[in-house]
Order: sequence, then structure tokens, then C-alpha cells
Amino acid sequence: MVSDVSGTGVSGGALDPTAIADRLQAAGVAGAGGAGFPSYAKWQGLDSVDYLLVNHQESEPNYYADKWLAREHAAAFAAFFESLLESTVDAVVVGTKERYRGTWTDELEAATGATVYTTPDLPLDASAESGVVVAYTPGVYTYSEESVLLMVTAGVQLDGGLPTDHGWIVHNTESLYNVARAVRGTPVTRKYVHVDGNVPRHRCLEVPVGTPATALLEAAGLDALDDDQVLA
Repeated sequence: MVSDVSGTGVSGGALDPTAIADRLQAAGVAGAGGAGFPSYAKWQGLDSVDYLLVNHQESEPNYYADKWLAREHAAAFAAFFESLLESTVDAVVVGTKERYRGTWTDELEAATGATVYTTPDLPLDASAESGVVVAYTPGVYTYSEESVLLMVTAGVQLDGGLPTDHGWIVHNTESLYNVARAVRGTPVTRKYVHVDGNVPRHRCLEVPVGTPATALLEAAGLDALDDDQVLA
């Protein structure tokens, strides 16, 4: 049992499933992938949830915050997964890309003792699994969508419903990192932000929530936007 991970705010040990949603709401955890969906809503009604899917696709060019988090904090993720497996879910599936193996995901595989599925083995039968599974998919951009990744990795078709309607919670990696910290009492005060495009330097920055876009652009070497430039 991993009892504590220094510097991460993530500890091991059993969780109280009935308290997770309230703690996430109090900590202000929202979807870190851009949608901003209130994460606590996914953890309500856990009686009907059996599995966690980690959306570790990160398809956007040059982006690597999710991959970096899972590699550098592999022990923290392993401790949190172990806690969930003891009290909350039957299996944790990490859906990631084949090309990340050998560069970004080896530490996570080792720390979790994961069962590995490659593309020819998918979709997997989650009901036959226990523990952590790493499911490697081809490098297709649309696999970053929750519904597509669920179908590819586990053969689950949502048909207009939500993942929780089919027994799954789905989070991207940074969102889940924030969830893991929040259930131990650490609120969300910082965000990983990529600055890319027509800037002198591509930057991946960890910044306080509410940091002005001008400060992010300055960190990437751009003092101001030209008239024909757009900030997305």
C-alpha cells in the first residue's frame, strides 16, 4: 500500500464513496480538458458505477500536460487507483495511444502493475478485469471523445446516454489528478495551460486559476496580438 506521495497531495488508503461527490464540489473540480463540466456530478450515484475510464489520449498537437502528469506522478495515480479499487470501482482502464508506450506511459504501467491491452485485443471485457488496465489505441484524434474512447476500449455504445448510465465514470488525466487531490482535501487552485500557435515559444505552464491570457502570451514570448491574430 502506498500511503503518501510527497508533494502531490495524494494519499493512499480506503475512500468513503459517499463523501467523494461533496468533496469534489467543495474543491471546485471541473473538467480540465476545456469543457468545465462539474466533476462532482459524475460521482453521484456510485451504486450504479463499476468502472473508471481515464481518457489519456491528449490528441492535440504539441500538448503533453496529461502525459507528463501520469509519468511524473505515476505513484500518486497508482495510490489513488488502489484506493478506488478497494472501495469504489471494480476496474480502472487507462485509454491511451500506442505511440506513447516507451516514452510516456512506462512509469504508469510499472507503478500500477497494469494489465496491458494493445489494439488487436480491443475492445476488452471490463467485467472480466480487476485492478488497473492500460488499453493502447491507434493514434486517432476522435478517440479523445468520451463516447468514442468508451466504444473502442470497452465496446460500450452510449446511444445518447451518459457513461454513468452504463456503469462508467470517465475523466481526462488532469481532471482525475485534481479529483485525487480533492478527495484528500486539496482544492483546485492551479491549472496546466499550453500556449501554442503563432508564438515565439511553445509553453506548457502551471499557473494559478485566473491568470490573465496576457501573462500566458508573455511567457510564450508574445507581448501583444497583431490585428490579424486571434486568441482562441
